[in-house]
Amino acid sequence: MKRERDIRRTFSAFVLVAAGCLVFGSGALAQQDQKTVQVNATVAKYAAVTVTQPFDNSMKLGTFNGTKNAERPVPDDKADATWFTVETNTKVNIVVDGTDLTHVSDPSSTITTGYWVMENGAAESIPFHRDADNNYAAIGQVSLTAQEAKTITTYDMFGRARLGNVSSQQAGQYEATITMTVSAAP
Repeated sequence: MKRERDIRRTFSAFVLVAAGCLVFGSGALAQQDQKTVQVNATVAKYAAVTVTQPFDNSMKLGTFNGTKNAERPVPDDKADATWFTVETNTKVNIVVDGTDLTHVSDPSSTITTGYWVMENGAAESIPFHRDADNNYAAIGQVSLTAQEAKTITTYDMFGRARLGNVSSQQAGQYEATITMTVSAAP
Protein backbone atom coordinates (compact mmCIF):
# COMPACT_ATOMS: atom_id res chain seq x y z
CA MET A 1 0.00 0.00 0.00
CA LYS A 2 2.74 2.33 0.85
CA ARG A 3 4.29 1.50 -2.42
CA GLU A 4 1.01 2.27 -4.19
CA ARG A 5 0.78 5.58 -2.36
CA ASP A 6 4.32 6.48 -3.39
CA ILE A 7 3.56 5.59 -7.00
CA ARG A 8 0.40 7.73 -6.88
CA ARG A 9 2.32 10.64 -5.34
CA THR A 10 5.06 10.33 -7.94
CA PHE A 11 2.48 10.07 -10.70
CA SER A 12 0.56 13.09 -9.29
CA ALA A 13 3.77 15.10 -9.05
CA PHE A 14 4.63 14.16 -12.62
CA VAL A 15 1.16 15.23 -13.81
CA LEU A 16 1.48 18.55 -11.93
CA VAL A 17 4.92 19.21 -13.43
CA ALA A 18 3.68 18.32 -16.92
CA ALA A 19 0.60 20.55 -16.50
CA GLY A 20 2.79 23.40 -15.25
CA CYS A 21 5.02 23.05 -18.29
CA LEU A 22 2.02 23.21 -20.57
CA VAL A 23 0.55 26.27 -18.82
CA PHE A 24 3.82 28.15 -18.54
CA GLY A 25 5.07 26.84 -21.87
CA SER A 26 1.99 28.11 -23.73
CA GLY A 27 2.54 31.53 -22.20
CA ALA A 28 6.13 31.44 -23.40
CA LEU A 29 4.95 30.57 -26.91
CA ALA A 30 2.71 33.65 -26.97
CA GLN A 31 5.75 35.80 -26.22
CA GLN A 32 7.95 34.45 -29.01
CA ASP A 33 10.15 36.56 -31.24
CA GLN A 34 8.56 38.70 -34.00
CA LYS A 35 10.04 39.51 -37.43
CA THR A 36 9.15 42.12 -40.06
CA VAL A 37 9.41 41.76 -43.82
CA GLN A 38 9.85 44.85 -46.00
CA VAL A 39 7.49 45.05 -49.02
CA ASN A 40 8.80 47.04 -52.01
CA ALA A 41 7.48 48.17 -55.39
CA THR A 42 8.82 50.40 -58.13
CA VAL A 43 6.77 52.64 -60.40
CA ALA A 44 8.38 53.29 -63.78
CA LYS A 45 8.61 56.78 -65.23
CA TYR A 46 5.58 57.20 -67.45
CA ALA A 47 3.72 59.83 -69.42
CA ALA A 48 0.47 59.39 -71.33
CA VAL A 49 -0.33 61.64 -74.28
CA THR A 50 -3.87 61.99 -75.56
CA VAL A 51 -5.06 64.00 -78.53
CA THR A 52 -8.43 65.71 -78.74
CA GLN A 53 -9.45 66.94 -82.17
CA PRO A 54 -12.85 68.54 -82.56
CA PHE A 55 -13.21 68.01 -86.31
CA ASP A 56 -13.28 64.34 -87.42
CA ASN A 57 -9.90 63.55 -85.84
CA SER A 58 -7.99 66.10 -87.87
CA MET A 59 -7.05 69.75 -87.76
CA LYS A 60 -9.08 71.44 -90.49
CA LEU A 61 -7.39 74.41 -92.13
CA GLY A 62 -10.21 74.93 -94.58
CA THR A 63 -10.58 75.02 -98.34
CA PHE A 64 -8.31 77.22 -100.40
CA ASN A 65 -9.79 79.01 -103.42
CA GLY A 66 -6.47 78.60 -105.27
CA THR A 67 -5.58 82.29 -105.54
CA LYS A 68 -1.99 83.43 -105.05
CA ASN A 69 -0.87 83.72 -101.39
CA ALA A 70 -4.29 82.69 -100.02
CA GLU A 71 -4.16 81.80 -96.32
CA ARG A 72 -6.29 79.40 -94.30
CA PRO A 73 -7.58 79.95 -91.80
CA VAL A 74 -7.48 83.69 -92.04
CA PRO A 75 -5.09 85.32 -89.54
CA ASP A 76 -6.40 85.53 -85.95
CA ASP A 77 -8.93 82.73 -86.60
CA LYS A 78 -7.85 79.88 -84.34
CA ALA A 79 -10.87 77.64 -84.97
CA ASP A 80 -8.50 74.98 -86.35
CA ALA A 81 -7.30 73.87 -82.92
CA THR A 82 -6.31 70.48 -81.62
CA TRP A 83 -5.26 69.63 -78.08
CA PHE A 84 -2.49 67.40 -76.76
CA THR A 85 -2.84 66.47 -73.07
CA VAL A 86 0.19 65.13 -71.20
CA GLU A 87 -0.27 63.32 -67.90
CA THR A 88 2.97 62.35 -66.24
CA ASN A 89 4.36 60.89 -63.02
CA THR A 90 7.86 62.27 -63.65
CA LYS A 91 9.37 65.50 -64.96
CA VAL A 92 9.33 65.41 -68.78
CA ASN A 93 10.75 67.32 -71.70
CA ILE A 94 8.40 68.05 -74.59
CA VAL A 95 9.33 68.72 -78.21
CA VAL A 96 6.80 69.64 -80.92
CA ASP A 97 7.25 69.61 -84.68
CA GLY A 98 5.09 69.63 -87.77
CA THR A 99 5.22 69.21 -91.53
CA ASP A 100 4.04 71.25 -94.48
CA LEU A 101 0.76 70.18 -96.04
CA THR A 102 1.64 67.72 -98.80
CA HIS A 103 -0.55 66.56 -101.69
CA VAL A 104 -1.69 62.97 -100.99
CA SER A 105 -0.68 61.65 -104.44
CA ASP A 106 2.03 64.16 -105.46
CA PRO A 107 4.56 64.71 -102.64
CA SER A 108 6.33 67.39 -104.68
CA SER A 109 3.30 69.65 -104.24
CA THR A 110 3.28 71.26 -100.79
CA ILE A 111 1.61 74.15 -99.02
CA THR A 112 3.70 76.23 -96.64
CA THR A 113 2.34 75.53 -93.15
CA GLY A 114 3.06 77.06 -89.75
CA TYR A 115 1.92 76.03 -86.30
CA TRP A 116 1.68 77.39 -82.78
CA VAL A 117 1.55 75.68 -79.43
CA MET A 118 0.23 77.23 -76.26
CA GLU A 119 0.21 75.69 -72.80
CA ASN A 120 -3.37 75.84 -71.60
CA GLY A 121 -3.77 79.13 -69.75
CA ALA A 122 -0.55 80.67 -71.09
CA ALA A 123 -0.65 84.25 -72.33
CA GLU A 124 1.30 83.65 -75.54
CA SER A 125 1.72 80.91 -78.12
CA ILE A 126 5.03 79.60 -79.44
CA PRO A 127 5.50 79.06 -83.20
CA PHE A 128 7.01 75.82 -84.50
CA HIS A 129 7.91 74.27 -87.89
CA ARG A 130 7.38 77.64 -89.59
CA ASP A 131 6.51 81.05 -88.18
CA ALA A 132 3.31 82.08 -89.97
CA ASP A 133 3.53 85.50 -88.33
CA ASN A 134 7.01 86.02 -89.81
CA ASN A 135 6.53 85.20 -93.51
CA TYR A 136 6.54 81.46 -92.72
CA ALA A 137 10.23 81.46 -91.81
CA ALA A 138 11.51 77.94 -91.12
CA ILE A 139 11.87 77.17 -87.40
CA GLY A 140 11.81 73.39 -87.12
CA GLN A 141 11.05 71.64 -83.89
CA VAL A 142 10.64 73.56 -80.65
CA SER A 143 11.38 72.41 -77.11
CA LEU A 144 8.81 73.51 -74.55
CA THR A 145 9.45 74.24 -70.88
CA ALA A 146 9.76 70.97 -68.97
CA GLN A 147 6.51 69.73 -67.44
CA GLU A 148 6.75 68.88 -63.76
CA ALA A 149 6.08 65.44 -62.23
CA LYS A 150 2.59 64.41 -61.14
CA THR A 151 0.83 66.90 -63.44
CA ILE A 152 -1.71 66.98 -66.24
CA THR A 153 -1.21 69.75 -68.81
CA THR A 154 -3.10 70.51 -72.01
CA TYR A 155 -1.34 72.10 -74.97
CA ASP A 156 -3.43 73.91 -77.59
CA MET A 157 -2.15 73.60 -81.18
CA PHE A 158 -3.09 75.88 -84.05
CA GLY A 159 -2.07 75.93 -87.69
CA ARG A 160 -2.17 78.21 -90.69
CA ALA A 161 -1.11 77.60 -94.28
CA ARG A 162 -0.41 79.86 -97.25
CA LEU A 163 -0.44 79.06 -100.94
CA GLY A 164 2.29 80.25 -103.26
CA ASN A 165 1.64 81.16 -106.89
CA VAL A 166 -1.49 79.71 -108.48
CA SER A 167 0.63 77.12 -110.34
CA SER A 168 2.69 76.17 -107.23
CA GLN A 169 0.18 73.75 -105.72
CA GLN A 170 -1.71 71.01 -107.49
CA ALA A 171 -5.47 70.92 -106.86
CA GLY A 172 -6.57 68.15 -104.50
CA GLN A 173 -6.29 66.84 -100.95
CA TYR A 174 -3.32 67.74 -98.72
CA GLU A 175 -2.20 66.29 -95.40
CA ALA A 176 0.39 67.14 -92.76
CA THR A 177 1.33 65.88 -89.30
CA ILE A 178 2.09 67.38 -85.92
CA THR A 179 4.30 65.34 -83.63
CA MET A 180 4.71 65.79 -79.87
CA THR A 181 7.62 63.87 -78.36
CA VAL A 182 7.63 63.41 -74.58
CA SER A 183 10.72 62.07 -72.80
CA ALA A 184 11.83 61.81 -69.17
CA ALA A 185 13.85 64.81 -68.05
CA PRO A 186 17.24 64.16 -66.45
